Amino acid sequence: MKNKIGKSTTKRLSRYLTEILVIIIGITLSFALNEWNNNRNEYEAYKNHLENLSSDLEIDFKQMKSDRESVNNIKKNLTYSLKYNPADIESIPKLSNAINEIMSYINFLPNNNTFQMLNSTGGLAVFKNKELVSELNQLYQYDYAYIEMMERQKDRVLYEHLMPLLYEEIYFEDALTYPNIRTDVKAFLGNKEFRNICLDYQGACDSHAWSYTRALKRLEKVKKIIKEELE
Repeated sequence: MKNKIGKSTTKRLSRYLTEILVIIIGITLSFALNEWNNNRNEYEAYKNHLENLSSDLEIDFKQMKSDRESVNNIKKNLTYSLKYNPADIESIPKLSNAINEIMSYINFLPNNNTFQMLNSTGGLAVFKNKELVSELNQLYQYDYAYIEMMERQKDRVLYEHLMPLLYEEIYFEDALTYPNIRTDVKAFLGNKEFRNICLDYQGACDSHAWSYTRALKRLEKVKKIIKEELE
């Protein structure tokens, strides 16, 4: 009788232990599956952020290269104006075109929506590559800001000094009446005030072009890191 009771108790304990073990294994597997699913979702979100950043940077890359080329074109036309040769029969039309190029408007508009969203929502916290986070902050918060600062400095010289002087002192007839003009171009271009302002503008353009070069260098580094993260 005692043996039967003992065997019955052992069976019940064994069954209970088995059920408890199954429950523990089930809970453990559930947690593991949930963690795996969370990790997968985090990775997909991370990958999506990287792809969006890569797309933004590609747009900025093209704009900055184009803007830098435009700034260098302004510098080239400044040099032409300062070396103006009235003996050249086609110098007046060329000079008119050069002055129009000098007064070109360049405005850098960074495509930074993804970074701003990540920065404001704390999304950068999921980025495990700390070098990437550091370079992104340097690019968007410092390099881009430096471009805008150099742009304002260049525009200040253009709009406050050079452009008013050009509008006030030099006037070209339309293309049909070249080389008839209403300005003593040679005397104007030799004017010390004009040449000094041009030199100031040239220096501001140099700084503006260099700010693009610096940002492009970091941007290419960031693009390389993102590419490696996506592989």
